[in-house]
Amino acid sequence: MISRKSICNTVLFLILAYSYTYAQQGPLPPFTIELEQVDAPQLPGIHSYVKAVSDDKWLIVTGRIDGLHSFFPNSAFAPAEANQSIIVIDTDDWQVWSASVTLLPYSIRTSLSVSNAEFIQQGNQLYIVGGYGFDSLTNSKITFPTLTAINVDAVINEVVSGNNNLSPYIRQISDTVLSVTGGALQKIGATFFLVAGHNFTGLYTKLPTNSFLQKYTNSISSFQLEDDGTNISITNFSKHTDTINFHRRDFNAIPLINGDGSESIGLYGGVFQYDKNLPYLNPVYINETAVITDTFFEQKMSQYTCPVIPCFDSVTHTMYTTFFGGISLYDCNDTSNIQEEDTLVPFINDITTVIRFENDSTTETVLPVKLSGLYGANADFFPVTNIPKYENGVLKLSALNGKQLIGYLYGGINTNKANEGYSYASNLVFRVYLTPDFATSTASNMLTDDFNIFPNPVYDHLQIRFSLNTSQRVAITLVNLFGEEIATLADGIFSTGNQQVYFNAAHLTNGIYAVRFISGENIITKKLMIIK
Repeated sequence: MISRKSICNTVLFLILAYSYTYAQQGPLPPFTIELEQVDAPQLPGIHSYVKAVSDDKWLIVTGRIDGLHSFFPNSAFAPAEANQSIIVIDTDDWQVWSASVTLLPYSIRTSLSVSNAEFIQQGNQLYIVGGYGFDSLTNSKITFPTLTAINVDAVINEVVSGNNNLSPYIRQISDTVLSVTGGALQKIGATFFLVAGHNFTGLYTKLPTNSFLQKYTNSISSFQLEDDGTNISITNFSKHTDTINFHRRDFNAIPLINGDGSESIGLYGGVFQYDKNLPYLNPVYINETAVITDTFFEQKMSQYTCPVIPCFDSVTHTMYTTFFGGISLYDCNDTSNIQEEDTLVPFINDITTVIRFENDSTTETVLPVKLSGLYGANADFFPVTNIPKYENGVLKLSALNGKQLIGYLYGGINTNKANEGYSYASNLVFRVYLTPDFATSTASNMLTDDFNIFPNPVYDHLQIRFSLNTSQRVAITLVNLFGEEIATLADGIFSTGNQQVYFNAAHLTNGIYAVRFISGENIITKKLMIIK
């Protein structure tokens, strides 16, 4: 005989699995993505690099030419497998030129042989901060305290011409506040933001040794950068510290456009949590005057550094941020189409889009297209220069017309297994085509933006928020562990726009329930905990 407890546990599992299937499956974005591999076997394999784009040419500096790093102290991040070249790639014919960093003064060449540095391109200047690498003067591996400015066009011209007189076009300053690796460098208006990351010194290993010192910054720092073309200085440096939510490295920090048209930065994913070697799921949004952690949305996929394409639809005021593969806590099962948790945090081939609506509600959708292999980790996206973009680099989705080449995916770590496989630095490059489908972004087709419940857990009064792009019938029910509907929270026609439904749960007993939202063919189920 099957016990009531067994039934309870089985139904609970089904409710949670059902939640994972639907709650993270938002509407498809109003565009399709297509990838086309470029036949360019002569390109070098590289990952964890920094990059700049000038017309049809790419400039690539720093990074690694091996695969996933070893976990043993004497072989992890070996200096011999650091990229020691300044690389130029022409996307017209895929010709490659390079020059050795040994042509540069010592302090510059060592800081350009690092991995996981922070960087940003501003016009013709590429700014590079920090990074982890080998300092031969001290015979140690450190996080460099440097900011390096590279004149992109001049260095490209020098490398292509073979003259390689690079020193006049590369400048550097040093400051201990810049000793960061695995973070990000972004900008809003005139303010630069050095986002999270850590300061790592010594020999990397997972073994229980004292071979290294590691200190997470636990902060998002802001500053102004004064650069007259000769002298560089940092002013107005300040830190915003959060030892819980900013304790991250190796994430994606992406420029965004908010629903009101203003700029912000989205910090997605990152590792590691204090009590377990798992990534963070709640995004952090950085504005000019505030930093907000979104505790109502969990990003299930692609929490590790990977290529990301940000697009904003100015008609519906919706932000679409698309992530390509990489390393992830969840993997989408090809057969069941369910996002399955894997605490080994595997390499994946899924492509997902995080959709942030005008009311700041957020959902995640697994796209019906995949990468052809397990790559994307520490690769990057190179936008074409003639694509319509906002000042911060976000693509103007509403300005695109028909199928269009928007850029390329290049490099990264390639592996033959999701976990514990053989890996190497990829030299693969893919054209990325985007075709807008504006019909799917219109009010008549997008039924609902998102569905959130507050607070959760709840003691008595429950609030349900959702937003509709067209007037429609909505039913919201409360379901117990046995799949029985025990209360109808709403059932009727709701108008366009933001909606709220209130429910008094004070009479219900402690436990786990499910709140089910039904609108047309849309079904979203979310877990609700009642605690008294």
